Amino acid sequence: MNFLEVIQAETDLATARITALNAFYRFKTAEWELRHARGTLDLNRFLNL
Repeated sequence: MNFLEVIQAETDLATARITALNAFYRFKTAEWELRHARGTLDLNRFLNL
């Protein structure tokens, strides 16, 4: 494996991690929006009030 392949593999890994985090963020956002629409979102729990 040459240097360029190593750099490409590291870039691909970083991209995959960012993609996974972005998907998790979108999932949690959609979950909160659904709970808000249902009227079951307790903001006090999330804001530690």
